Amino acid sequence: MSKLQPPKNDWCRCLLILHMNYMAGVSMAKVLNTLPHFYKFQTRLLEIEKLHPKLKISRTQVAFKNNKLNKSGYFTVYTLLSPPSYVVNLYNLLNKEGLKGKSKKD
Repeated sequence: MSKLQPPKNDWCRCLLILHMNYMAGVSMAKVLNTLPHFYKFQTRLLEIEKLHPKLKISRTQVAFKNNKLNKSGYFTVYTLLSPPSYVVNLYNLLNKEGLKGKSKKD
């Protein structure tokens, strides 16, 4: 990984976590182990994707079963499909300027 500046906002934190786990992917459990109070990961990721459509992310549903509680369900694993160089450039852009989107009045 190239030298990146520390993240200044949540959008950069989101991209940094995805970039650090480029091949393995990220689930919310892994995000919360890395940054314990970063519950907005999924929301920030959607905001980035809306304004930067070249960022491609795979969402894979993984089934789980908890035999102790007799429950089953699904969790999502996010994996980057965009090249690492694009992600680093987007990270640097978001770290400088933040996410500049259309205002709600438009």
